[in-house]
Amino acid sequence: MKLSVIIPSAIRVSPEMEVDFGPIPPALVPIGGKVVAERIFERYANQEVSFYIAIEDNAEFVEEHFEFFPDPRVHLVRVGKTISIGHTLAKIFELRPEAAEGPLVLNFADTIVEDLPDSAVGHDFISYASTIESQRWTLFKQKDGRITELSDKEFQLDPTSWMMLLGVWGFESGAAYRDVLLSKSPEENKHSFYEAMIAYYNGLPKPASLIESSNYVDCGHADNYYAARRRLINARFFNSLKFNEMSGTIRKTSGNREKLVDEIHWLQAIPKELKSCTPAVYDYSKDPLEPFVEMEFYSYPSLDESFVSARFDFDAWEKLFDKVFSLIRIAGKYTVSDPALTDDLREMYLDKTLSRLDAIDKTVLDQSLWNDKLVIDGQECAGISRVREGLETALNRRTAFATNEFQVIHGDMCLGNILYDAKHCLIKLIDARGRFGRYDIYGDVHYDLAKLSHSILGYYDFIMSDRFKVEKDEQGGYVLRCKTSPYHATVGQIFQKYLRQEGFDLDRVRLIESLLFLSMVPLHKDRPERQLAMLLRGLGLFQAHAGNQ
Repeated sequence: MKLSVIIPSAIRVSPEMEVDFGPIPPALVPIGGKVVAERIFERYANQEVSFYIAIEDNAEFVEEHFEFFPDPRVHLVRVGKTISIGHTLAKIFELRPEAAEGPLVLNFADTIVEDLPDSAVGHDFISYASTIESQRWTLFKQKDGRITELSDKEFQLDPTSWMMLLGVWGFESGAAYRDVLLSKSPEENKHSFYEAMIAYYNGLPKPASLIESSNYVDCGHADNYYAARRRLINARFFNSLKFNEMSGTIRKTSGNREKLVDEIHWLQAIPKELKSCTPAVYDYSKDPLEPFVEMEFYSYPSLDESFVSARFDFDAWEKLFDKVFSLIRIAGKYTVSDPALTDDLREMYLDKTLSRLDAIDKTVLDQSLWNDKLVIDGQECAGISRVREGLETALNRRTAFATNEFQVIHGDMCLGNILYDAKHCLIKLIDARGRFGRYDIYGDVHYDLAKLSHSILGYYDFIMSDRFKVEKDEQGGYVLRCKTSPYHATVGQIFQKYLRQEGFDLDRVRLIESLLFLSMVPLHKDRPERQLAMLLRGLGLFQAHAGNQ
């Protein structure tokens, strides 16, 4: 019989998590490029399963997510205001009675048990781990598979003698568990959940399996969440990033050795006024064969996650952009002048773009993209061939080559390279490019602004996290939709306000942004759908801001 997995996510994240992510439900906390709910789904990929997600507080956030990414296995259940987790489960059983028809798993929305064995699913089990803490967890003791004692977030002098409930339970009979829960009057008894859990498991003819985990992700407590992120960094980038838990540092190596040497030089050479916004460097080597840098590690999230998945209020974005543009103004005090800067600008904006366009594999993408004209989001746009022909004229029209002064720049100032401590309104810039044409720390400020714009206005991070769709309309035109909302548009308006206040030309910035998207296309050969999305975004922006209408 089909498995039911209930994921209670009817309240907002804890206050400590809300500082970094806004008032989102736990199911939407970002982790490793996805939201927690999607990570939970992955744990049951080998099962025939229906997921029931309980929602209430800010339920529309969850509904928006799954409206854009529909999944026939997922059922969102508005449970209304409930007094406890037991009451929430009772409402699910009332509104979706089929959830109790077969075997059942209850998986808290802030918990991923990575090493839960498939063989346990569908049967009675309790997942647990060892701990040295007691006041943040529900602990239990057992004898011969029966629960003998429960400690719900109470201080214990020796928590190592207890077992910590992780928040994932299995019930071979969903109906039997439902009946036990309902017998505890969950609509008025705040303790009904644990009373029912003890009664169900202790009443089984055969003790439930106790599944110990050594690989779980706790997204409910900020310290454990960021520890999990650090583990993901080590797992995903094991050849390039190593986190040292004891020293709180991160060691970076790279197959692109020249770029890493440039980054190390940037960290050393930038003015003292800007060093407080970069990681402290403890050790490094510029050896051209084995360069490395060891830096202070910061656990607070990068702004790409905050923008795509979270819900900072708009005042937070105001303060953040005020700080970013203040940094750009400070960097503008440090300049270099040279009549030959046009050569560097041509190299970065013209030559590089033409080279990248020529590198696009024509056997992967639709040949119509090279036509003179195509339709993107209802607007007639030039195809790749015509963009190549008109690129230099467009850059001249937007005065992209008209400067004889560079200032200190970061070189890759996208949201993913800005870490933000929302509690203290602190930012740290990471992964600097370290080279612009012939120069190291100096470059065209419009390049940094275009990098910001491609994240905030161009929705680059939605594309990179696969939160987009490319479709064809009835006339055969392309339609690129990113999973955005009016919230994201408002953040974009705030960003544009700061651009105008600082006197920057939006068309010039966004034309350069279009080149960023076009230049990235051949770098994503393994993901043709992303290539297409980036190409469509770049062509659309070029048409809108090249000034040839």
